[in-house]
Amino acid sequence: MGREHTQVAFSLSNIGEVLDNQGKYSEALAKYKESLAIEERLVGREHMDVAASLSSIGKVLCEQGKYSEALTKCEESLAIQERLVGREHMDVAGTLSSIGFVLREQGKYSEALAKHEESLGITVKLVGREHIRFAESLSNVGDVLCSQGKIPAALERYEESLGITERLVGREHMLVANTLKCAGHALQNQENHAQAIERYEESLAIIERLVGREHMEVARTLEKMGDALE
Repeated sequence: MGREHTQVAFSLSNIGEVLDNQGKYSEALAKYKESLAIEERLVGREHMDVAASLSSIGKVLCEQGKYSEALTKCEESLAIQERLVGREHMDVAGTLSSIGFVLREQGKYSEALAKHEESLGITVKLVGREHIRFAESLSNVGDVLCSQGKIPAALERYEESLGITERLVGREHMLVANTLKCAGHALQNQENHAQAIERYEESLAIIERLVGREHMEVARTLEKMGDALE
């Protein structure tokens, strides 16, 4: 098959995703870039696979704190997607969320909220309210509202997200764990420390059952719990 094949690019992207999840951002970035280069040589720039790789690169750059570069990659991805499939597409909704994440990290909360709400609007049109992607979008909106200090509104989004996720996939799911953790953070910001710790503990228990004790999410949740206990 050789190196110049779409399946090689796909495999490199998958390896990048694993490395990204392990927190090995430089290695993940290298794999994503290698995948992108192969894709561009094989299918050109105007292709959904290229857009997906650009979005993945943007995600890693954001995790590295390189927000301007991340935003550029995500916006490039969005432009390609819109030219190819229009605005009403789940990949577009996903990239809008990625842009929202970067803007939130930059402290541009109003712009971030607009992107996440736009993503939410596309998602509900395409898949309805009883869908994991809609639950994820609700949680993303909640995150920005929390950053803006709008705690009751954020908690409302988290609770709605939890309700949908639990109906669809049950309690033992990483989205449930992550949303519980976000709710804990919101409650902590509200200085409701007892309820915050309760949410963190619920989140931690689910994460440990799903991925074990030696996982980055366990460390992150323990850190949040430590902050709430101070």
